[in-house]
This record gives sequence, C-alpha cells and structure tokens, in this order.
Amino acid sequence: LCINLKEADEMIKAVKKAGVLDLYCENLCFAPSYSMAKDIIDEGGLGEVYMVRCREAAGVGVSPELKKYLATQKEPVTWYADYEKAGGGMLLSTGIHCITYIRYILNREPATKVYAELKTIMFPDERIEDVALVTVRYKGGQLGWIDTAISALGTFDDRAEIYGTQGTIFLDMYRRNPIWVYSQPGYGTIGASRFEPVPGADKNWSYPIPDEKRSLGYWHEERHFMKCILAGERPKVNFDDGRASVEVVMAAYKSHITGNAVSLPLHARA
Repeated sequence: LCINLKEADEMIKAVKKAGVLDLYCENLCFAPSYSMAKDIIDEGGLGEVYMVRCREAAGVGVSPELKKYLATQKEPVTWYADYEKAGGGMLLSTGIHCITYIRYILNREPATKVYAELKTIMFPDERIEDVALVTVRYKGGQLGWIDTAISALGTFDDRAEIYGTQGTIFLDMYRRNPIWVYSQPGYGTIGASRFEPVPGADKNWSYPIPDEKRSLGYWHEERHFMKCILAGERPKVNFDDGRASVEVVMAAYKSHITGNAVSLPLHARA
C-alpha cells in the first residue's frame, strides 16, 4: 500500500480527513489456525509470550536464465523489479505479513530495536532483496524473528512458532493441509495458489489447498471488514498496524546498510 513512512502518514491523514474506515488487509490475522493461536494466547494458554518466529516464502527459485534475462533488460520488466515503484524487495512485499502478525500476537507491543541481514540473488538492483532475516526487540522485552525468501524452492511457505512461559504453538499454513500428494507426472493447477502457481510445484511432494480463500483467511477478513463497514466500527487490523509494520521494514533496511541494530521510532521521512 505504501513504500515508506511518509506515504503511510499521508494515507492515515487522508482516511481521517475523509472520515472513512482504514481496512488494512492482513490475512494472517484472520486465517483460522493463526487466529485460533491468538485466542489460545488470550485465554492464557501459553502464559507470557516471549518470542515469536514467523516465516513467509514463495517458491519461485532462481534460474540462471531468469537472472540473465533480468540483468540484460534496459528497463524493469515488472514494477516489482523497479525500486522506485517497489521501494524494496521481499521483506516489504511479503515479510511484512509476518511483522504485522507478530505485532498482532503481542497485542501491538511497540518495536524498539531492529537488526537485519538481506541478500539479493535474482534482481540486478541490490536494493530489491530476495532474502531477508530480521530480528526485532519489543518494548515488553519480547523477541520477534522474521524470515522471508522469494528464491526458496518447493512451494509457498507460511509458518510460525510462538513460545510462552507455559506453552508453545507451531503453525504451518500449507503442510498441515488435510491432503498431501506425491506425484511424479504432476497434476496441473488443482489446488494451486490463487496468486502465482509455481511451475513444477505439483510434482514430488506437494500440498494442494482445498479451500485457499478460507484457509488463508481472506474470506474471514472480508467478512470482518463488511461487518465493520455496516456497524461503522474500526477493524481490528488497521492502518496503525500497517504503519508500524512499514516502520520495522524501514529500520531493517537501515540496519542492513549500516550493519548495526536500529532503534525505533524512526522519523517520517524514512
């Protein structure tokens, strides 16, 4: 929705001026298993949560042909490969889902320190990272671990681990599916992701999704938003969460450049 804090603040200002609801789309907070984890935590099932690890990756991989093709183009072939439009890479586009989910689990505990390591494999512009590993410390002392990669082969990957003083939760969006398939010839796009089906993901072991829209939270998210619109109530995930997540990403980019941990809050010019 935005690529820096200045744009985030402009969006929040515009929403307030127009008097409309700020519906921030974060499906992880509505996915049945991920949402149930929050309910269990709120009931005290884990005691005090002290660390959350979250991963979101795409199974695009890195082919020499694609890498060469991208490097030889005079202009970016897609907005994703255009830094001025994308503002970054996998962390800003995908890893940010994990950042928002951890914030959700920790009841919006403010992030205070961020350290990151990034790696660019596929894109000619090194500012567009393929891989990111980020650690976050929160005001209450909790730790967050976010990792994301577009170059990870296999399939889409959404996982989380939540550790508390009295319990642990493991979440796996795809491999916990009720259907696992091993196929040598493949079976096409049956059960494939609604986003970008990964070529070859239907061969060997695979995890087709019977009802992705509900399993990944989109149906529940849209239903929540409709209820909020009808009732005139602010959604449980909103632009404040989006801005806070963008701030962590900006701090991660700064950390990678400087090689040091970055303290928050940042200034809006970031």
